[in-house]
Amino acid sequence: MLKIYDCTERHSGCCYSSEFYAQYKTESGEIKLIDIQSPDEEGRDIYIIGLETIQFEGRTHYLILGGGTCCGGKYFHIARVYHISGDKLVESTTAFEGKYELMVGANRSSKINLKYSPETKTLSYNSFVFDDYYGFYSREATKVEWRLRKNGFEKIGKSE
Repeated sequence: MLKIYDCTERHSGCCYSSEFYAQYKTESGEIKLIDIQSPDEEGRDIYIIGLETIQFEGRTHYLILGGGTCCGGKYFHIARVYHISGDKLVESTTAFEGKYELMVGANRSSKINLKYSPETKTLSYNSFVFDDYYGFYSREATKVEWRLRKNGFEKIGKSE
């Protein structure tokens, strides 16, 4: 079993800042608490919007949905998958067709609406095209869906 703790930090800038911890029971029964905010986040702090228990590759995995924002009128949502192996919490590096996470960006006025449906085993969100010239995302959204299969998530929606 996995529990997530997400604590907002006071910050004087325009970025969202948080601490992100996971508590889990190892295979030997020990309770561990670790910081799972990756040191290579490139300045991206996230807040948790969802935690789901999913099954694939013959074992229990945990789908963590999060989001964040930092200045510039944009925000993002992410999806990551973890599993417990021995006494470690291991991030899946292949759960999304060979990628360790899904990251979707949008203007703050747009709705990404990242969500997982346990009934259909589908992860869905609205995708927006980034315009390099203007530095913002398009207003038009494309719905994207990923279905949970026996080896992880497989993209089933329109291409981004």
